[in-house]
Amino acid sequence: MARTLLTGILCFVILSPTLGKVINVPVGADSNALQAVMNKANPGDTIRLGAGTYRLETTVNVTRGGTDKKPLIIEGAGADKTIIKGSVLVKNWQADKPGVWKLAGVRVNSQQLFADGQPLQQIGIQNTFQKSGEYESKALLPPVGMGLEDLVPGSFFYDSVAQVLYCMLADRSDPNKHVMEASIVPGQLLLAKGVSHVVLRKIGFMHNNASAANRLLGLVTVASSTNWTIEDCVMNYGDGGGITLVAHDSVIRRCDFSHNGIVGVGMSGNWEEFPNVPAGVRKVKYAGIAPQNVVLEDSTINYNNYRNFNRAWHGGGMKLIPGIKAVTVRNCQVTYNNGAGIWFDGALGNNQVLDNFTAYNNGAGIFYEISNKDEGDEYGVLIRNNRVIKNKSQGIYIAGSSDAIVENNTCYGNLYNILLHGMPRRDWGWDLPLKDNRVENNIVGSPTLGDIALFVGANSMDNIIRNNFFELRPVSKIYMLGLIQVDNDPKKYEIFNLGQRDDLKRAHELGLAEGAKVANPRWVNPIKDDFHLKPGSPAEGMGWQDKPVTSQP
Repeated sequence: MARTLLTGILCFVILSPTLGKVINVPVGADSNALQAVMNKANPGDTIRLGAGTYRLETTVNVTRGGTDKKPLIIEGAGADKTIIKGSVLVKNWQADKPGVWKLAGVRVNSQQLFADGQPLQQIGIQNTFQKSGEYESKALLPPVGMGLEDLVPGSFFYDSVAQVLYCMLADRSDPNKHVMEASIVPGQLLLAKGVSHVVLRKIGFMHNNASAANRLLGLVTVASSTNWTIEDCVMNYGDGGGITLVAHDSVIRRCDFSHNGIVGVGMSGNWEEFPNVPAGVRKVKYAGIAPQNVVLEDSTINYNNYRNFNRAWHGGGMKLIPGIKAVTVRNCQVTYNNGAGIWFDGALGNNQVLDNFTAYNNGAGIFYEISNKDEGDEYGVLIRNNRVIKNKSQGIYIAGSSDAIVENNTCYGNLYNILLHGMPRRDWGWDLPLKDNRVENNIVGSPTLGDIALFVGANSMDNIIRNNFFELRPVSKIYMLGLIQVDNDPKKYEIFNLGQRDDLKRAHELGLAEGAKVANPRWVNPIKDDFHLKPGSPAEGMGWQDKPVTSQP
């Protein structure tokens, strides 16, 4: 056994007969010690972090990767045991006035303050995202209150002039009797750029201070890299995102991205910027990019955008923008996000959204916006075999997009279960079409407003809605089994009750109800989210199945 001394931290190095060295990094290693290990690691080495909490002061960069046969491995003892935090413990609070406590001499404008692991509400304008005019004349992050006088139970305020941090806990108790943590790292906790063939596993990441530095990247950011495997990790309570991935030929599995400030998962594709482009003309080129071949599977993405960023701009469970191509999201739980659950924006083709449970108070459950397939792609997106349940707005929303296939999904209790609209839409100097989308073999029921809605008007063409199963509901209840907007007037609709003969005939004429079935699908227990079909169901073979659907109907 060899022993190496790095910035005062003992790192024990064991020679592996198969791959390379196993470098055991003990608890307490700081950013400098971890960076020294990263700088010296070679292909085939394993950097092993012991159980405990590691508190960083700056970003740690993965500077050296591995090879196809000798990946670099970075691993912990378990995501609940090995935890890397970009925060410091803050102690010695002084009473200011009843319920208000202060800490003087604080030089960092912490964007996050936690009491026993729970975030407090930030008060005032503390970063550029909270200033007005950044998006449609609105703040990207609407501020709450303005100053110390606006403190309420469960909040904190930083006086940058006096360098004093104030807090009022939810029960107005003494913060010295609680674990108080303030974020300090002004960026990612772990950053890899141009580094490939890396395995990252069994580590938890929490807390950073990115918005203070006008950044919203993830706790972990992997950019311009290939062949990453990220598994059994937790990335929670990031100031911005959980993970940001701009990579190819990579997989993320069995991870948890929850309770992050703006999104759980952010991905970008490759694009080329055009210089000296006049106003109103598309500034980037997405077409012709290489497929990313990225898979995100078996993961949880819940309760993100807790800081309440503008949901129309960015925020929610996942945001994939722009130039996303050949990305698969499958078998994930995506719930309670403050914004869209799974959101493709400006994507290209051969993307897949398969076998997910996307439910409970997301904005749109699955949102495919201003996207289309690239030359040579089979489709833009394949949305198949998902349960999309009780979302605040659309269940599945195809907005200003083309070449989407929506099949074998069960959509229940959303505002609109499936909506093809977002029209008229003009971006990059031209009108975008809503065309060549196909919606079939889905089961839809109990929406707030409508089951399936299709925009019919300018730039809407060749969309196919057929062979869908509509849950029959009592006519006395004000439900719409079909809804079509028939021109550019957003208030002008035709409403159809497909259980009525004349309505069914008119819906057929407009292309909504070809092959429609209207009956009780006989779910086992939809109130408890059990959407298995009872034996003898008239919807057999349609909607969500409890095993992957591998062939088109």
